This record gives sequence, C-alpha cells and structure tokens, in this order.
Amino acid sequence: MTQAVSIIIPVKLRNPQELIWFEVALESLLKQDHPLHVVIVNDHSVISPAPVISKFADTFKAMYVIDLKNKTGLAAARNAGVELSNTRHFFPLDADDWLADHAIDLVMAESAKTKFGGFIYGSTVLWRGDIEIFYKAPPYDFAKLMQHVYWPNGCLQLKSNWAKISGWDETLQAYEDWDYWLRSGEAGICGTSIPDVLYYYRNNPNGITATLRGDTRKAEAARQAVHLRHESIYKGAFPMGCCGSHRVINPTPGELLARKSAVPLVGAAGFVLIQYTGNNAAKVPYYGTVTRTRYVFSSGSRLSYVDARDVPGLLDTRIGQVPIFCQATDTETLQVDAANQAAKQVSPAFGEAVVSPAKVAVVKKPAAKTGSTKPKAKAKAK
Repeated sequence: MTQAVSIIIPVKLRNPQELIWFEVALESLLKQDHPLHVVIVNDHSVISPAPVISKFADTFKAMYVIDLKNKTGLAAARNAGVELSNTRHFFPLDADDWLADHAIDLVMAESAKTKFGGFIYGSTVLWRGDIEIFYKAPPYDFAKLMQHVYWPNGCLQLKSNWAKISGWDETLQAYEDWDYWLRSGEAGICGTSIPDVLYYYRNNPNGITATLRGDTRKAEAARQAVHLRHESIYKGAFPMGCCGSHRVINPTPGELLARKSAVPLVGAAGFVLIQYTGNNAAKVPYYGTVTRTRYVFSSGSRLSYVDARDVPGLLDTRIGQVPIFCQATDTETLQVDAANQAAKQVSPAFGEAVVSPAKVAVVKKPAAKTGSTKPKAKAKAK
C-alpha cells in the first residue's frame, strides 16, 4: 500500500493577494499523483483562509485545519502541523509558495531507491512575478551549511527525525530553518539532493526575508543568535555524525574551522564583514589567499562575511593603486549599502538563511497581472 505524505502548510494571511497565493499553493497539490494528507495551521490570519479551504475540502485523502493558539510564528506553526500529522513522511509548504508538478512523486521515488534516513531536497525556482530564476540543487555538505542554507524548507522529511531534534526552535523569529538544519546535521540527519525542480519560492515583500534585507542590525543579530547556539561547531568541533554525498575540493570556511587552525578567530564564528568598494557591476569571484574560498562581489552585492584568515589578502587587492575592499565597520554605511543591495538582489533566502545560492539561469517572463497565480512555463533542471 502506498504511504501517504503529510503536506504541512502554515498560513498567515495579511491581505487579499496572499489569499490568492494560498489558493495557488493548494492547487499545486492537485498535480501530485501521490496520496496526500494536508495539514493547514492558521497562524492568526487577518484574512480568513476558510473560503479557499472550503474549495478543497473533499479533494485530498485527508485534510486537517487547526488554529494556532497562545503562540505565533513560522516555527510554532510548523511544529503544530507536524505534531498533528499521522504519516511517516512530511513535506513543508509555505502558503505563498507552490510545488512543481509531481514533486512529491519524485521525492518518494528517490526515497524508495535509497536507504532513506535523512531528507530529500531538489532544485528551486524563485518567482518574482515577471522573472523566474532557476537554482540547481547542489549536493549536501555540512560545511557549506555552516555558512548558509542552500535549499528551501520544502523537502521530504521523516517525522521521527523532526521528533529527534525537537522540531523547530520556537524562540527564534528569524533563521529558524538554518538552526533546524544545523541541529539535524549535528544529529547525523543529512540530506540528499536531486536535480529536478520541486519547489517554487515566491519573493513575498511581507516576509521575514524582506524585513532582514532592509535591517542589517536585525539580520546580524539573528545570525549571531544562530552562531551562539552552535558555537562548538564554529570553533572546530565538527560533528561526527555529519555526512553528505559531497565534500568540496577547496575547503570551505567551516571545514577550515573544523581543522582547528592556530589563527585566532574573530567573534564566535571566525568571520569578518568585508565591503567591496569597486565599480564592477558584474559579479566577480575573488579567492581567499589562505583558505582559497570563493567570494563573489559586485557593485550591487557589496557585503559579505569572509574567513578572518582571508581578510589581509582581500584588503591588499587593488586595481592600479586603489584598494577595492575595506573592512565594514560604519553602521550607517552598512545600512545604506544593504538597502541598495536588497533593492537589486534576487537571491531568495531559502529558510531565511541563504546568502548566495548557485544561480544557474534567469528567464524573463511577460508582466503578470496583480491577481496572477503562477507562470505557465515550467523550469527544467539542467
């Protein structure tokens, strides 16, 4: 008998447009051949989701709708939904995103082929209304995860693994997904990537991602909160249970930290915020002289955290006699630059923690109407 999968959908509707997006999310579930249990958690929505829910009441194998009481937040809503679910597998889906056709069929087929004990994620498409951006899913690598999350929260998981790490941390109001995946890796719960597009991520201007991009102080405080929760791994205690199908040839900052270099760390994480002061509009890679880590900068993406050991070499990088990097210390400069960067940046924050996922292709689309749902063209994995 085919095992059903629970789709966990936290819902916090603030305007009529988000109600339309919620309907798009549910419509995408109709394009899955696998039996589904749909769990909807209403997190104090301003606009009732009931009109949309009623359209799908008799559509799925099972549908559960609950109201979140005495608490709020994405972490709390997801935990409540997973706790209510009664299937072995679950797949989170945010109410403003949607699944690719047959996404659940693909991940369940992959889980049947492998000794599935972790989670399965795939490629992602960022949708901005008139533009699609395709992000190919890279292989799982815990060292890279220490820098940022590079897959969306929408992936196939085991409820037993969720219980093993006590779910999402409800005290975190930002980067809770990053913390969740770090704790998973520390517990030996690791990921498997497939090239197929599974998830469409909508750039919602009301989301926490947009808030963090416009407030560098809040974003940095949230990052530091995650770093402090996992201080041991950033100081070199690489988890024995960490696994993955890929290890990078050139060591990442996390791997170098794990080797317990004698070079002193800066702060808990050993990274320094560097600002690009050049005028190149194109994204240009620069390589750390010590770690050989690849850092990408441009006039539209000036700020990045770099390994402290690479800082002297970057500060010595010049065009002619003019240095093109400086250490970012002026708060006002950072806030202005971050605002400019946020206006130009198109990278999604998968789970609110992505810094620079590997962008593969950009596809321009015709202008969409205000109430439009999703693009007609489908992104295909390369």
